[in-house]
Amino acid sequence: MKTTSLLLVLLLSASLSFAQNKMAVVGTWKLISGKFTQSGDTATYYYDDKTSDAIKIVTPTHFAVFSKNVSDDSLQHAGAGPIQVDDKNYIEEIKYGTDKDVVGKTAKFTYRIEGDKWYIKGGIENLMTFEETWQRLNK
Repeated sequence: MKTTSLLLVLLLSASLSFAQNKMAVVGTWKLISGKFTQSGDTATYYYDDKTSDAIKIVTPTHFAVFSKNVSDDSLQHAGAGPIQVDDKNYIEEIKYGTDKDVVGKTAKFTYRIEGDKWYIKGGIENLMTFEETWQRLNK
């Protein structure tokens, strides 16, 4: 009986921990800085809120991200799809997007959240890598 009770407590604790990690990324986020490199490209491209205005909305099951060029308000990129989250990995399955090269791909990131900042690092295998800082707008 004690073994069953202990096992139940451990499973419940693991489930709560998973739910808390997933919920930590839920909310609306604004990109405040970042950089990306396309595979095969020697240049790293930097962006911030003065050149690119981007927002990411994360629900418990999906994400949607939109960015626009600050100088002319034109849409740069948009993407959406389901997510997977654990205590250090955030994965986006890109089902919808303005860039046909990434639709159907998976973006894998490691992440950490400190206060209202979300730091992600990773990318889409053989296409591009990202290192970004997002700021929470709400939860």
